[in-house]
Amino acid sequence: MKKGALFTTIGSIIILVISFIAFVLPSQLGSAAAAQKKEVFGKYKNREVRYEKNSDLVNNLQSVQNEYYNTYGQEPDNSTFFNNFYQAFKMTLSQYAYEEAVKKSGYVVAEETVNRKLRSLFQDENGNFSMALYNQADTQAVAEYKSQLLNAGYSNRMAEDLFGSQTDMIGPSTLYGLKQSEAEMDFLADYETDLRAFNMICFDKGTYPDAQVLSFAEKNSGKFTKYNLSIITYADKSAADKAAKKMADGKTTFETAASEVTSKYCDSEGKLIYPYYYQYRLERLLNDAADINTLASLKNDEVSAVVELTDGYAIFKKVAAEDKADFTVDATLKDVRTYLSTYESDIIEDYFINRAKDFKKAALATDFDEACESVNVTKIEIPAFALNYGGSSFGKSIDSTLPGLEFADENETFLRTAFSLKENEYSDPIIMKGTSSGYVVLIQYVPTDLEDEDTEMNVKPFLAYQIAGYDNSAAMNSILKSKDVTDNFTMAYYGF
Repeated sequence: MKKGALFTTIGSIIILVISFIAFVLPSQLGSAAAAQKKEVFGKYKNREVRYEKNSDLVNNLQSVQNEYYNTYGQEPDNSTFFNNFYQAFKMTLSQYAYEEAVKKSGYVVAEETVNRKLRSLFQDENGNFSMALYNQADTQAVAEYKSQLLNAGYSNRMAEDLFGSQTDMIGPSTLYGLKQSEAEMDFLADYETDLRAFNMICFDKGTYPDAQVLSFAEKNSGKFTKYNLSIITYADKSAADKAAKKMADGKTTFETAASEVTSKYCDSEGKLIYPYYYQYRLERLLNDAADINTLASLKNDEVSAVVELTDGYAIFKKVAAEDKADFTVDATLKDVRTYLSTYESDIIEDYFINRAKDFKKAALATDFDEACESVNVTKIEIPAFALNYGGSSFGKSIDSTLPGLEFADENETFLRTAFSLKENEYSDPIIMKGTSSGYVVLIQYVPTDLEDEDTEMNVKPFLAYQIAGYDNSAAMNSILKSKDVTDNFTMAYYGF
């Protein structure tokens, strides 16, 4: 180590903090925040979290930014910068909450504690304190850093008591903070001893063949008959009966009555709107589906009696005869597909379940690859992962970017099935969720010879560090929800 190198590093951090406002933040903050027009991002009680030179917020942000750069070796993009800034904001709120609690307890940071940390910044090439380096340092910078160390002493005291120190250790255990049980650490350390890889086929329910849609439509054509009706809806029966009587007595017309109320399920002219004019939807509006026969029997321009709906009452008027569905029109077939996926998705699922069963039968007779060719499906290889519900960072998660596996880490049926299979065994078809149509998958457990590097080293200290990180994050989020906290972060950041 070169003489004075350690102080130069710390000194450069102080310089970076001072220059941070002028050169880094303006390019990534909203215009008002960049111009420091809104420098208060929030409060802990009456203590402001301020965005200004040498503030706790800026210092914490610099710390987060440095950690990000050291981890990824690059500057954060705008989205990441926002997240880093918000993390620094939460750190600052927690710092103020901890500091207040510790001071209230009567604890006082000893001057020697501050001096000891300060002396560690001025070391010669042998790691010893150098008075010469100390005397050469900028007096104001040293005073500012000493003040920061003093304030940090209070908040660090509570943080270390709660979550442990990263520097004060007794063997593999932290000197302070809650201790993890050996059973917990053994469980987490062994979390990835059972890593499993799989072959998979996946059917996207959104690819249900047009031929199957057409077949269903032709067998159930009545469901897609269009009714040309106008409708007036009422919340209660008495109002509907009153209107129906006035129409029957010739004291008003359907059109006049329609103009006097705001009706659902119709356009501005009172006509049933898509998709309610389809028989299948109209039947669902009726409290008694058999009333569809009454509506079908109306003559053109005839007005119905009061009909009870599932959510009120209605009077209908027949505008024209019903239109039979034309399944040569793409738009009509699209409506049939929508009906199937919405109301009778089990028909689609059964189709793909049967295809998966055909695949399994072929695979058992040959092998996975040949079965893929015979059934015309694509083989998907799932990299090895642990039984890791929810995608915890303590274990390898399933690759959720693969088709059909978007929500697999929270699908108990899938995980239970996957980790119950024997080597080379095939599962039965499994229904999987998706952001769109959903999937049907089938998997085969493929044994692999994996060498997990972590199994050859003591991972417990790292696990303790991870646990402390989770606890610390949970504490910050809890403080953020406190009634003592005012959070104006987003408004200040974007300059609203």
